[in-house]
Amino acid sequence: MDNLTIKIDTPQSDQNETIPLTELAYLHIKRKIQTCEYMPGQEIYEKQLYDELGFGRTPIREALLTLKNENLLEVFPRKGMRIKPIIKDEVIELYQIRKLLEPAVAQEYKAIYPKSVLLDFEKKFKEEEENKSDSLESDILFYVLDIDFHSYLINITQNKTLIKIYNDLMEKQYRLAVYGAKTKISQRSSNFLQHQQIINAIINEDDSKIKEYLVVHCNHSLVTLLKALDN
Repeated sequence: MDNLTIKIDTPQSDQNETIPLTELAYLHIKRKIQTCEYMPGQEIYEKQLYDELGFGRTPIREALLTLKNENLLEVFPRKGMRIKPIIKDEVIELYQIRKLLEPAVAQEYKAIYPKSVLLDFEKKFKEEEENKSDSLESDILFYVLDIDFHSYLINITQNKTLIKIYNDLMEKQYRLAVYGAKTKISQRSSNFLQHQQIINAIINEDDSKIKEYLVVHCNHSLVTLLKALDN
């Protein structure tokens, strides 16, 4: 039974798509880690996963091994497992990379970004600001938009290696953002203004402002997350 696959219907296709049980288990557990349904530092157990998924032992163990290799899970032989805690130093390092990478790319490619795309992002940020609520769902919609915007700034390079590195960072960033929202420390009051300043600086091709506003935005996010970790 462990080597079986199951078929699921996907909204993108009229055909059934076969996905291995190991991949389904991996996606299920990773989603719960990324959305903090499994909170950082939380212990988890194989039996718990068997009950949730109804799979055999092999696909779940293979999925757990992959997550361990991705540094999302800690395994202690003969003792158990826990979700990788969020470490302050690692958060600070993530933002150090962002503050070096994003301004450099945006300055280099400032003349290439289509103004219509940037203005569309500005419109979406304004709509998000006008419609925001105190719900976790509202926060998550914002974080998805925020990550889409910052990823767009990097994707313009069409550099596959750079994009992969940045996407890995954004996976970690999303988990941090959801954690901040779930601990009720999230501060989004100035996010529209910050993104508007970044967008206008790029449209105006102003190198000094591009760097200034991207760094200010990253610092604001970093301070918010460090407060969440302190709590």
